[in-house]
Amino acid sequence: MVGKENVGGRSATEWELVNQHGVHVYLWTDDKLEVAVRWHIENVTYDLTGIHEGAVPDEMFELPPGYAKNDMLNPAR
Repeated sequence: MVGKENVGGRSATEWELVNQHGVHVYLWTDDKLEVAVRWHIENVTYDLTGIHEGAVPDEMFELPPGYAKNDMLNPAR
């Protein structure tokens, strides 16, 4: 852990990691949601924006028409 910071109006924790190539990667995680909200790798920064907290309607988890659920652990023969 590097420290605490405000990212996009949200309280976040900054982390410093080193990947398998020895490149330093910085990652900020939202303290409340516990998800990454910013990544900085070399000279590129990615920000997660437009975060909206709230309930997700059940229909968001329904398959769209024409799609079928496939159990990859027990495929149909």
